[in-house]
Amino acid sequence: MMGLLEIIKHWNIGEVVAVENEDDKEKVYKVIDDKGKKYILKKKEDKNRVNMENDLLAHLHRKNVAVPVPFLNKNNEWYIESEGEYFCLYSYVEGEAREAEDFSAGFEERARVYGKALAMLHKGLEDYKPSYKVHKQNLMDSIFQWAMPKMKDNKKFEDTINILEELKEELEGIFNPISTQLIHRDPHPGNMVFSNGELVGYIDFELSVEGLRVFDLCYFAAGVLANNIHSEEKTKKWFKLLKVMIEGYEDISPLSEEERRALWHIFLAIETIFIAYFSGINCDEEAKVANDTFHWIYNNRERIVHID
Repeated sequence: MMGLLEIIKHWNIGEVVAVENEDDKEKVYKVIDDKGKKYILKKKEDKNRVNMENDLLAHLHRKNVAVPVPFLNKNNEWYIESEGEYFCLYSYVEGEAREAEDFSAGFEERARVYGKALAMLHKGLEDYKPSYKVHKQNLMDSIFQWAMPKMKDNKKFEDTINILEELKEELEGIFNPISTQLIHRDPHPGNMVFSNGELVGYIDFELSVEGLRVFDLCYFAAGVLANNIHSEEKTKKWFKLLKVMIEGYEDISPLSEEERRALWHIFLAIETIFIAYFSGINCDEEAKVANDTFHWIYNNRERIVHID
């Protein structure tokens, strides 16, 4: 396998003076050249998703959406392959990302910024014409064909499965009428980069799919809710965060009635996916948190449905 320095030489950049690991999985590296310019080198495993993601990022860059810009290498390709792994080079987005929202002072203002940021991103994505295959999200299949088979052998999830079975027809009726477009699929505070309180970039589009744009809103809010459901003070703030996020989103792009009606149902779908994912990789504590959150959301239907 080629070493990192040998791989980086396939791009027309300055002489590399530093390569720093940026994550614990050794898949993301910060590269610095002799002129002080910074880049991000990412290691990926799926060539088709590499091409789709980089084509998408190039589209967003042309739309003046702040994203890492992928660089074509000397062979006019998005990647360098080495023993079944694919390496891509991107511009470096200077700034900081909040790994989680902690409801500290100013959380309402940040919530509005997050909502506006998602809406602006969706605006940039709405007219994307893919040059490569894009996966299409099907929440009914995600719940009933993928997640539930993974949950059925665990008695801890029996009540959750029963609720989903009871809601199956309702869920289908809610999801099917909603129009789809390309979405981020993995938005959370860590994937939005800020500098001096201003949004300067969106990162990590590896999971982008054609799906429901309100999924991104709910996914973000669900990530903030996790681990906070047992605190009355924090859940009260969470409802406020959700309300203000939606207001911020609708300052840019109004939600349809079908999208608003789907909020509660999509939260349940997201937690179901988390339960199955974490239980499938033997992360029992995280699966329990997701299951507890599922039931908290289920029991707070009226407050979520009438969030405005």
